[in-house]
Amino acid sequence: MMEMLDYESKISGTLDNDKDKAYAYLNFSEGLANENMDPTPAAFKALHLFQDIKDNNGIAQTTILIANYLYEKGQNEHALNYLIIAKEKLKEIDNEKLASFVFNKLGFIYFNLKKYDKAIENYMACVELLEKLGDLNEIPKIYVAMGLIYQDLGQSDKANEMFGKAAEISMDAGNDAEAQKYISFIM
Repeated sequence: MMEMLDYESKISGTLDNDKDKAYAYLNFSEGLANENMDPTPAAFKALHLFQDIKDNNGIAQTTILIANYLYEKGQNEHALNYLIIAKEKLKEIDNEKLASFVFNKLGFIYFNLKKYDKAIENYMACVELLEKLGDLNEIPKIYVAMGLIYQDLGQSDKANEMFGKAAEISMDAGNDAEAQKYISFIM
């Protein structure tokens, strides 16, 4: 807490622009998170500043940081709420890479909460963005996650289809070892 007060004093004495202050708090909170410390006091300060100046990119980045922290603390429902805020703000800006990350995280948390329809919906949105971005490395992992969902739902054919897609994309990307691993999931 002392670090936060010292940092706040430093920020208010050197930065006049609210956007600069907000990003300074966001950077500070990221540093705290990297040191396994609670980033939320600085993150909430950044979030409020971003909201005041209507900086959707800053809001999205900050809510993602808060969601990651909450997820690590086992608070999936709370993390989900912040990811939904990030998803909404990302609709208003053009940051497809960050949006794909959010869709992937949402899919993962919904999967853990056994809200399979929502998980699949977000995973598919992530796949669409990743295909658009040409990021073949992450797509197979998402198809595997969807395959596991379909297994949980007792839909073996659909699960095998997902595992097959993961293997095919891995093969196309030149990653034969990964492809073989995904093929081994097929029942």
